[in-house]
Amino acid sequence: MKKNAIFSSLFAGLIACNAYAADVIGVRAGGLADAVGADTTVQVLKVTGILDASDFAFIADKMPNIRQLDISGCSIVAYSSKALPFSGLRNSAQAQLPPYSFIGMTNLESVILPQTLTSIGTGAFAGAGIRSIMIPDGVVSIADYVFMRCEALESVVFPASLEQLGLRTFANCTSLHSVFFDSGNSLARLPYGTFEGCTSLKELNLDVLAQCSEIGPWSLAHCYSLTEVAVPPAVRTLGRGAMLDDNAVRNLILSHGIETFEEYSLAGLKRVSTLSLPASVTFFATGAMADWMSLSNFNVSALTDIPELGDAVWQGIDPSAVTLVVADDIADCFSETSQWQDFKIVKHSDYIASTTDMESKLADAPYITVKVDGDVLFIQSEGTGLGTVSIFNTSGLRVALTEAGAEKSAEIDISSMPGGAYLIVTSASGVAKIVLFK
Repeated sequence: MKKNAIFSSLFAGLIACNAYAADVIGVRAGGLADAVGADTTVQVLKVTGILDASDFAFIADKMPNIRQLDISGCSIVAYSSKALPFSGLRNSAQAQLPPYSFIGMTNLESVILPQTLTSIGTGAFAGAGIRSIMIPDGVVSIADYVFMRCEALESVVFPASLEQLGLRTFANCTSLHSVFFDSGNSLARLPYGTFEGCTSLKELNLDVLAQCSEIGPWSLAHCYSLTEVAVPPAVRTLGRGAMLDDNAVRNLILSHGIETFEEYSLAGLKRVSTLSLPASVTFFATGAMADWMSLSNFNVSALTDIPELGDAVWQGIDPSAVTLVVADDIADCFSETSQWQDFKIVKHSDYIASTTDMESKLADAPYITVKVDGDVLFIQSEGTGLGTVSIFNTSGLRVALTEAGAEKSAEIDISSMPGGAYLIVTSASGVAKIVLFK
């Protein structure tokens, strides 16, 4: 192909290129192959004009070396014709990135999409080498498997227009660390396997999904780098295995209206030490909270009825080491109900320290000193022995307990405790101090 060559035909406009880059101007639907010609080795391609599914099939089948593709100046028209090579696709919609457009293109690092796009078809980027993607404003739906196994993909931004995600959209995107949802979207659910196996995912702002009512099965499973999850406010159901083995999570904030935890939905959250349930909870299925190894405080005092349970909901936990804070008027019911009765049950009125009591203890704070070194809290008494040492969070719930007796010093492992303010209370000397762990 000659530099700055001009092609005039029914299908193609002008193409200016060199061995590695090309600009294709004014292409007509189905005409990209003619515009590019025999030289399919370009690595940087910018196209303006009109494209259809046959043009994307040409790129996927004949241009494996492309690293950067800019189709922001294109509009995409519907396709309905013979089966296309590589994908076998026969139909695609207007303003849709056709299904399987860039599937398996491991050299493709970036794509700038048209602003007129309204949907992205099945498997469009599956297995591609893209590193980041900005979904244009106006995209309403993203189909199944669109970014599955894009192992170099690091970040994605969704527009406010988004209403629907397909199955396993980002499954096994092992480098994905940042997902940002624009507020105002109408996404109704996270479907099956949305982010399953995104082992590097750290930033995920689910809390802005105001209309999301379900976290689907396996949708956040095996996300080993997540440390905090705020369940969207309208969520009523956590699906089977929804957050299975998210073992770095330390802080889990549940929606105020959540009702159902399906099988193994929260199993394997080994670092969460405290959890509070809203009054709306009605059911925990089998293994829903299995293997919560760090759980020490479980506050269910907002409940007015005892939720139904499947089998072995808390398998792998020693419930006798977990304080279950319950409403005073149904404490006896918890004590008589299978699985619940295995916890260390404490009435709400006996557990929450009063504000007056806290303030009086703070006045005596100079009698103890505290120091944090890594994951260990060191406590030293300047007077008598420490006795029982308790750590309370800002909600007044005890999150750690140790018996120091006559000893004037104690060490407490705080590795499972999220950052924040805490109150240290020693029974023997009656003193306390607030500490901020970072």
